[in-house]
Amino acid sequence: MPRWLQGQAAAVPEVPAQTPPPPTEPSPGAETVADVIPRGMAASPHRGVQGGRSRLAGGTAAERLRFWVEEDDPEDAADRDMIRGIRKRVFEETQGLKPQDRDARAQQIANEMVGSVQSRTRQERIVQEVLTTLGGRLGYLQPFMEDPTVAEILVNAPGEVYIEKHGQLILTDARFRADRDVRAVVEAIASMTGRKFDFSTPVQNFHLPDGSRVNAVRWPVALRGTCVSIRKFDEMPNAGDMRRQGAIPDRDRVLNPSFLEPITFPRDVDAWDFLAWLFRVRKHVVVSGATSSGKTTLTNALMEFIPRTLRVVIIEDSAELQPPMNLHVVRLERRKGNVEGTGAVSLRELLVASLQLRPDIIVVGEVRSDEMAVYLEAISTGHDGSITTVHSHGPEDTCHRMVRLLRLDYPDVPTSELRSDVARAVKVIIHMKRDYSDAGKGLRVIERITSLEGLDEHGQFLLHDLYRWQDGRFVPTGHVPQWARGTEVSS
Repeated sequence: MPRWLQGQAAAVPEVPAQTPPPPTEPSPGAETVADVIPRGMAASPHRGVQGGRSRLAGGTAAERLRFWVEEDDPEDAADRDMIRGIRKRVFEETQGLKPQDRDARAQQIANEMVGSVQSRTRQERIVQEVLTTLGGRLGYLQPFMEDPTVAEILVNAPGEVYIEKHGQLILTDARFRADRDVRAVVEAIASMTGRKFDFSTPVQNFHLPDGSRVNAVRWPVALRGTCVSIRKFDEMPNAGDMRRQGAIPDRDRVLNPSFLEPITFPRDVDAWDFLAWLFRVRKHVVVSGATSSGKTTLTNALMEFIPRTLRVVIIEDSAELQPPMNLHVVRLERRKGNVEGTGAVSLRELLVASLQLRPDIIVVGEVRSDEMAVYLEAISTGHDGSITTVHSHGPEDTCHRMVRLLRLDYPDVPTSELRSDVARAVKVIIHMKRDYSDAGKGLRVIERITSLEGLDEHGQFLLHDLYRWQDGRFVPTGHVPQWARGTEVSS
């Protein structure tokens, strides 16, 4: 038993020990050899993504962190020089031509100049790259821009491009040769709008001529490679269209939206099963604890419970989390300024940028300053199931610390309103503690799982333990939180 549990008052009736279930299939987050490289990377037709030219950093730890590194290769360098030469000649020889005539002449020039390249595959790739970036086209992304059924284009890394089609995220076969090619597309968009996308301005948003919105975060602030989100501008449906689609429901039309499905609260299960349920129904979680209590380790483990259909944006002060390899992830890291004081990117700026990258869930390594206001705003207006950590000495201290951090951004807002904002947003606090006794050997363990259920009549936080230690075992208290009332309760 951890030292800090000895002598605690018994408050929960003893429950019989449960026999652990036999091993079954691997958990959704379990790693396999095939998962070491994110989906799409190994299947890339470009050796630069799969092989030794532009690849994931070597080493097991770096692969779990999913860093992107680039290395120069003579073939890549030669291809880029060839492409630049073709573009220069096309620009000089197609001034004043109509678009269709320009495209035809560009193809003639490209076919003529690639004759010196021995590899047929390289020839075709160079010609395609030239033709798909003419006149403001977006290279490998252009076919998706022209597809009316595609609503959004998401580049997570050079070898990982998703589209949203009919409300579903789909991994495509599109691959960039290296991160510099992704940056080149964004830089071309930036130049059309008179903006820059470089070291000093690594987070940008633009509008394309057709009204589509582009948001981009440059590598290495985006750890897996430059990430891009393009939300296409389509004609909005009118009221009649929305009625036909069911968005404006008719009383005689039967629909079964998922938010009407009954939810069963697991009152008497192990903490593992409760945590899995918590992320299945997407409740906001704060992991709290003192320094070196295991907050980051637990946060990393909790990501295994996130459904694989959801898009997760991870924001950290310093990259530590190792998300499951089959999780749809974008990773952002705070950056300090250079010696001249430029190029700094704060957690707050990354949080604001992340809201434009179509996140379903936001994971913040630790909230410790005025970024708390942006985070709370984000989880209060969507992004259900988000996670963050807060340095504190208990669930109640966690709530008060969140209020103090909000005060940094809202010094004139009454404390009662800030308390109310925290109480509405956060549902569960998981408090970590470390056992420093000789027997405990520094074990980092969950000390309690607590429900935040609003404010009482005196404006104080209503906190109720859902799990706590009893006679050396971590057991449920049987309490059903207010935010789960009205749901079914398992016995």
